[in-house]
Amino acid sequence: MTGKPQDYMYLGIVHGMIYPKVKEDVRAYYDTLEELAEDSYFTAVEVSFPPDGDYRRAKKILGSFQGAVAYGAQLVTLDEKYDLADPDDEVRKQAVRRVCEEIDKSNLLGIRRVEITSGKEAEEADREEREKKFIASLYEICRYAKERETEVLLETFDFNVEKRRLLGPSKEAAKVAKIVSQDFTNFGILLDLSHIPLLGEDIETSVKLVKDYLRHVHIGNCVIRDTKHPLYGDQHPHFGIQGGEIGVMEVRRFLAACFKYGYLGEGKKVFVSFEVKPSLGKSSKEIINNAKSTLQEAWKIL
Repeated sequence: MTGKPQDYMYLGIVHGMIYPKVKEDVRAYYDTLEELAEDSYFTAVEVSFPPDGDYRRAKKILGSFQGAVAYGAQLVTLDEKYDLADPDDEVRKQAVRRVCEEIDKSNLLGIRRVEITSGKEAEEADREEREKKFIASLYEICRYAKERETEVLLETFDFNVEKRRLLGPSKEAAKVAKIVSQDFTNFGILLDLSHIPLLGEDIETSVKLVKDYLRHVHIGNCVIRDTKHPLYGDQHPHFGIQGGEIGVMEVRRFLAACFKYGYLGEGKKVFVSFEVKPSLGKSSKEIINNAKSTLQEAWKIL
């Protein structure tokens, strides 16, 4: 491939994943964010709200990324257990209000791109009803976000391994996106390479299914075939780990599919982020270097 990845993408990394301490450690939050801002390899970043609430300080650092920033609100549904597809409308609306609070926080940081997940997994008999409830939530969230000139990105997750989200399968995510995007141009899909094996899907097929709604991608790894592996599931280990699913060739296939179906292309730059975290005794720096080298090798043979 001619040129370098940064010619085609705002290349970033998920701050809270590569530096797990930043969710609670104030000093680590700012120190590591400044490190990423000073690393010329990265031209984008994904963050959460600073633990001390000093959004002005964080916003100043984020200015180094020239607007290529995104806000991760996935923990609202993953860690805090709010359910945007709950059959009980009052419970569902509580979840909507909580996501809207995160949209307000993102705006304080000057960020106009917020990432969320769907509700909890559903039994087949309940899927249609829960999808309707989730779509209702998306309409409310997207309407709120539109008034604040903010994009809403739905990240797809596994439905039967670890995170167990309603969406879930790329085909179902595309169906929902088709409905919502007809009324809200500020809505799109975030596709994570590491989640594709967890969904039991093929890389090119997943990209093809969501191509019309694709606004953001993550590049990461997972372990799915060995259930006894210490990093089994959605743990975002480094690339090429023994027992893992994603290495240089898979990253190449993913990039090739993104070019083939129009996400990547000449004359435009889109958001692409690494989502990896330290594990098995490896430091954040080692994992970052592994991610960079994996992308560079994949780029060479693209």
